[in-house]
Amino acid sequence: MNTESSHITEAHPPVLHIGYPKCASTYLQQLIFPELGNVTNLSAAPWDEKCYLLMSDMNPQRYRRLIENRRTCVRSDRPHSIISCEAFVQFLFRGFEDHFARNLRRHGVDPDRCLRDNADIAARLKAEHPGARILIVIREPVQWALSRYKMHYRAGQTSSTFAEFTREPLEDYDGMEQRYRELFGPPQVRVIPFELLREDASAFVDQVTSFIAPGIELAAPQRKLNAAPPLRRTVETGREKARVKAEWEPCKCRSLRARLRHRLARWKVSTQVRFKNFLRYGDQPFDIEVDEACAARIRDAFAPGLRRLCERTGLDLERYGYRTGPRREGRRP
Repeated sequence: MNTESSHITEAHPPVLHIGYPKCASTYLQQLIFPELGNVTNLSAAPWDEKCYLLMSDMNPQRYRRLIENRRTCVRSDRPHSIISCEAFVQFLFRGFEDHFARNLRRHGVDPDRCLRDNADIAARLKAEHPGARILIVIREPVQWALSRYKMHYRAGQTSSTFAEFTREPLEDYDGMEQRYRELFGPPQVRVIPFELLREDASAFVDQVTSFIAPGIELAAPQRKLNAAPPLRRTVETGREKARVKAEWEPCKCRSLRARLRHRLARWKVSTQVRFKNFLRYGDQPFDIEVDEACAARIRDAFAPGLRRLCERTGLDLERYGYRTGPRREGRRP
């Protein structure tokens, strides 16, 4: 039987913030969690460490050393322990899981050794942190997928369409949350909608602090993190920079000729490509159009589970734009 490795986690079982990505994770990791306790942020770790807990050959002792070594905030005045990693949840669509697997491979991690099914992830977390509390932040499914897709698009990591990424839904919020309720107990699991942060930041922060460190009052920071470039020309130039980096980076140090060609390619992007994109796009804002039929398909797939989640948790997700029932005339699909 696994036991926690430090007096902090023995006295106060850790809070596991398992995701979802694109749901205020950076805001929590950088601005909120450090005010509440001792923080291990595995999301910022190298890929082999970020996903080590999910490896089929994971060693518990090595994992515990990793948790200690990756502490990003240590506070003697706060007994609470927080472990944050958005990779501790299966993403909502097969396209995003396939992309995650490609990133693992690109960073030298065998995706076939990495547990990605929610049932396996939850069981592994239960084995390593039997008394943990689980914090889950969710987001309206279309908006979650769109935000995630934009991130991959801006980084030049995909040429697939949004519809292709979202063609195959995987386990929804309801199924995932139910697993953790059954394993850890209902009082040990809290689900918070991301949209609450935009509507009332203080209420969002209060939901987090009351779960992690009851009694602590924390003002909601107003800083905006991870601001994405707003203009199309900037995004398209960035994509070309990423393409050049991926094409030339592996060979840029092999020979003087290769290094010179790499520098020339980078120069062309920063001058010629940048100027062409300025002429082509001007001040056009960057956005991704989502086909109404695609959005309707996603909402149809998730609505029954969202309704069950509302009934079980008491959340009013309709208030934040989630669809939890059949389509209605005159409303968005």
